[in-house]
Amino acid sequence: MLYTDILNQRLHAALKAFESHETGEELAHVSLSCRRFTEKLADCLYPPREEKVNGRKVGQAEYRNRLWAYIAENVTSDTTRELLIANVEDLGKRIDRLDSLSNKGLHSDVSSSDVNRLLLSLLVVAHDLISLRPPGGDFSYKPYETTIRSFMEKVLHQEERPSRDAEE
Repeated sequence: MLYTDILNQRLHAALKAFESHETGEELAHVSLSCRRFTEKLADCLYPPREEKVNGRKVGQAEYRNRLWAYIAENVTSDTTRELLIANVEDLGKRIDRLDSLSNKGLHSDVSSSDVNRLLLSLLVVAHDLISLRPPGGDFSYKPYETTIRSFMEKVLHQEERPSRDAEE
């Protein structure tokens, strides 16, 4: 199964669960789905590595560090980098807070508005990160090489011929 399919399934599950929730327990489940989505997003964008990156561990458990490393490698503007890092930090704090409440069994303290904000933050961060470089690596032109070459030959051939307007 493709990462994008898994991401879609996890996001859909979180949104559907939020839409139909009736209890604090169900809201806690939504926050868990958000964490799982974020972890899979990190797997997709910046797979775990043994070596440290910028002095931070980027193993399987350090999904937030991997997202920061991904931002560092894909953003050239300091302002944009700082904004994205702040957004990832905010998302991580929201997930941690809701996870903490869930782990303590305080599901009644998980509010619908907190989870709604978590979902919104998740969508914004995911969009921003995926927009930097789509999952799966750099875009490959190889499958389109013949079509691109044919198109370019037509364009070049048309430039070599004088236009009818120039002849008249």
